[in-house]
Parts: sequence; structure tokens; C-alpha cells
Amino acid sequence: MLNSGILISKSFSKLISISLKFIEFISFCEFKQLHQFYIDIENSNITDKAIEYLKMAEKLNEKDYIILGNLAQTYKRKGDKENAIKYFELYKKYGDNQAKEDATKELIELKK
Repeated sequence: MLNSGILISKSFSKLISISLKFIEFISFCEFKQLHQFYIDIENSNITDKAIEYLKMAEKLNEKDYIILGNLAQTYKRKGDKENAIKYFELYKKYGDNQAKEDATKELIELKK
């Protein structure tokens, strides 16, 4: 009976060791995915894809100020000042009071 307890204890220790290595591996994989996500952002892959989908949404409702504001912010992040200004102006035109205020601030910054 004592031997089986030692065997279970060794097996349990081995299981914990394997589990910890698995957790380290998963954490490493998540880190690699997160790192790739930031690389994609830097390379504008995600920004371009976001613009593509937002433009599709814009076709469905050209006066939806939430979509227009998201396009403005995305173009700004991309560094496309001309389109950022265009969409902030539309955001201001169709948006509520808060959108108008936010757009005005953004436009002042972009037009410097």
C-alpha cells in the first residue's frame, strides 16, 4: 500500500510538472500571437481590413455617424490625413453634439 502512495505521489508530481510546461507553452504561444498582432497593426494589415469592412458598412448607411467616426479614427491611425479629415467632417455633419465636439477637436489637430 505504501508503494502505491509513492507511485501516485510521483505521478502527481510528474503531472504537475507537465501541466506547468504546458501552461508555459500556451503563454508563449499567446505572446507570439500578441506580438504578431502588433506587427500586423504596424504593417497596416489590420487597419486596411478594418477600413474595408467599415466602407462596406458605410454603403449600407452613409449617414451613420458611428461608422463615419470609426473610419475617421482608422484613417488617422493609418496616417492618411486626407481621408481622416474627410471622415471627421462627415462625422461632425451627421453626428450628435458629442460627435460634433470631438470631430472639431480632431479637425483642428489634423489641419495644423
